[in-house]
Amino acid sequence: MFLFDDVEQKSPQVGRILLLKKKDEPFMALRVLKVYSDKNQFAAKRIKRYPRFAPPQNADQFIAIEKLSDLSMPPPTLQDQNDLKELEGDDSLDKPPAPPGADNEAPPPDPGADSSQTKASRPFSGGLDEEDLDEEIEIEIDEVHELDPHYQWLTLGMGYLRNNGAGGASTYFAGAGARYGLTLVKMLLLRKAHLQDSLALEGGVYYYKTLNYPVADEGYTVIPMVATARYTIQVKEGFGLFFYGGLIFNRVLIAGQGTEETRSDMSQSVPAAGGGMFFQVGPNWNLRFDLGFDTVGLGLTLRF
Repeated sequence: MFLFDDVEQKSPQVGRILLLKKKDEPFMALRVLKVYSDKNQFAAKRIKRYPRFAPPQNADQFIAIEKLSDLSMPPPTLQDQNDLKELEGDDSLDKPPAPPGADNEAPPPDPGADSSQTKASRPFSGGLDEEDLDEEIEIEIDEVHELDPHYQWLTLGMGYLRNNGAGGASTYFAGAGARYGLTLVKMLLLRKAHLQDSLALEGGVYYYKTLNYPVADEGYTVIPMVATARYTIQVKEGFGLFFYGGLIFNRVLIAGQGTEETRSDMSQSVPAAGGGMFFQVGPNWNLRFDLGFDTVGLGLTLRF
């Protein structure tokens, strides 16, 4: 439970849910339990945490969005009443007694969502442990937030790339390169707390060089250019599966002692199709595996 200073004197209504935002990102959701009109303060109980932020500290400031309607407004539990008594018994608050009936008085809400500034003060546990809080979160709020807040992918990788070799036979060559991806839409078909999807476009450029291929003293320098559409299923934060399809456009830059026929064969386009997975290995960093008709590779991806 927390005590907040109502900086702009908006006086949220008892029982309403407030969503606190910090730097335009959701921070915490609370239910208002009591309003102290004489001190422009209110007490609220946390019912939802957002893991990207640390617990609030004294004098932290937030933007509060008030939920104006609810299917049912649960009455304060016995634990809530005990927490309020313990919070009001804090001598450090040094507040005069409120006049009768003033604690729960609040002006009627505005027609729109109420956006106001609040100031966190004296976080108070009230004897609730982490298991109790988790149960309250599951019961009172079922809010879906993005498992992946980023829209861009930048991957540096290496692996084996498919191409048409001498005589048109398919062959894999070892190479390295970079890919850039841009997410176009999220939660297209899957919109659950632990299962979400997205659709992205990805393009890349690779490089490899062959020596003594297809015969001794022949060599080719090839630049494969990749263009694919990728469908990603985010299973949880930091782990997901993806499927892709598109084309690889192969271009031979240098042919050392090579034949025009082999150069023509290695400059053709091949289909790109397959899947893969990625694991989070650090803040904004993922380890990526590709396994497909066109590529077998490993990469390091930066998300931003």
